[in-house]
Amino acid sequence: MTLAERGYLKLNKRVLESAPSAPHSTSRSGNSNSSKRRSTVSICRASLAALTAILLTTGCFAPPQMGPDRDTFTTIDALYSAVSLREPLQLERCAKTLDDLHAAERLPKSAHQALQGHIAEARAGQWKAAQENLRRFMLGQHRWTKRVASGVP
Repeated sequence: MTLAERGYLKLNKRVLESAPSAPHSTSRSGNSNSSKRRSTVSICRASLAALTAILLTTGCFAPPQMGPDRDTFTTIDALYSAVSLREPLQLERCAKTLDDLHAAERLPKSAHQALQGHIAEARAGQWKAAQENLRRFMLGQHRWTKRVASGVP
């Protein structure tokens, strides 16, 4: 046997002795796989956090808009008062008026559906929840001025 062959055998013998005996143990390459996996998970978490922040700041979760109609605004304001004061008769009047405004295409479908949900909460006796949800709905509305409504910048 030559010296090179002996060196090769000694090197292989050292590698074999230092290798774990169990087949499921992690080796040096196993550690790099787990670190790659941790790195990938960290990147995914960071991406998800960034996406959530973007969605929250751009208003993707904002309530539907009621539009520039003055009667719609007045009726929703009266609805908020009816819910705050827990007046079922006024609640029903506002619900009927909102249905009429929707039928006349003065209240968008998405806003009408959202308001119907708040009205249903109040009818079920969940006045406080309906009031809070209506408050959020109203605060999420964009201001409509004559300039914005007419398209003039």
